[in-house]
Amino acid sequence: MAALVGQVWERGLLDRATVALAEDMPLPDNVPGGQADYRRSLPPAFFLKFYLATSQALATQAEADPALPSAPQVDAREVSGAENFVTAPKPGTRGEQVYPRPATGGLTGADPSGTAAPLPGDGGAEAPRGPVGDPVPHMSSQRQASGEAVYVDDMPSPPGLLHAALVLSTVPHARILAVDKSHALALDRGAGERVMAVLDASDVTGSNLIGAVIKDEEVFATQVVPCAGQVIAVVVGTSLRVAQAGARLVQVTYEELPPVLSIDSAIQVGSFFPNSDHEI
Repeated sequence: MAALVGQVWERGLLDRATVALAEDMPLPDNVPGGQADYRRSLPPAFFLKFYLATSQALATQAEADPALPSAPQVDAREVSGAENFVTAPKPGTRGEQVYPRPATGGLTGADPSGTAAPLPGDGGAEAPRGPVGDPVPHMSSQRQASGEAVYVDDMPSPPGLLHAALVLSTVPHARILAVDKSHALALDRGAGERVMAVLDASDVTGSNLIGAVIKDEEVFATQVVPCAGQVIAVVVGTSLRVAQAGARLVQVTYEELPPVLSIDSAIQVGSFFPNSDHEI
């Protein structure tokens, strides 16, 4: 763009700027990410918007001060090109979607509340279409859209409510040597704000394993953490703030192990999902 320094601000500047921008920011057809033609068109388009906005601003200043030189005239068809979509005032918007609704079919009838009713009619008579496929509004949609829906954080806390904060692994792969809960359990900020308990796998009386189908994931890590962020313990306190502070006071001693970060490294150390074939 050094070629434009000292140039007169006039319409011909656009053509010279387009050439200069193409030279300053060349993009090969095989540029990573693709869309080379589109990306080449962006700098000239932005410069055109800048030219139109600046020309209109100069024209306004020239009208107010006759001593200033006249500004380039902007064609009425191009005036809107200087507008900023983000900051420009916009009219109110609304949306509407129309669903085709067959007159017959379905297995049940429905009243406006969505309650299913037995099919009317006899024998081969066509029955009113049931709610399947109908644009029935979600029961909570109006409250959510209007801001009237009440969520847990909107409700007053019941007396004696306790809060929990997780103690998470800070390393990607390690053996747990020790978990020191003493500093967290000693945290007491007065006025009833204190840590009530620190729970880990040793406090689980039933199974420590969970899983959607196969129960093969630990609730609390016992011997080895397989990833950063693995849950090791949970701190329970009388406030969220003190529970989080207690979680930071739990000291976990690790013996760090080599992290497994790729398929190749998993094969090298024999890290496979159990009960699966080890062939590709």
